Amino acid sequence: LQKEDHLFTAFSYFDKDGSGYITADELQQACEQFGLGDLHIMDIINEVDQDNDGRIDYSEFVAMMQDSTFRPAGK
Repeated sequence: LQKEDHLFTAFSYFDKDGSGYITADELQQACEQFGLGDLHIMDIINEVDQDNDGRIDYSEFVAMMQDSTFRPAGK
């Protein structure tokens, strides 16, 4: 349960507008805050976005975080 709380907190950090989705713009902003501007944001979205709607929902975020083989494009 505590792990779930941490995942939701992390998701909420990226979901700046509280829409329930992480958009490319929100992901770009977060990456730039941490000096990761060289990541290929759309490649990450495309790899994580299971329903192909162009954004990351909570279940897709959790699946990405639990995937030990996931490596962001550009790194």
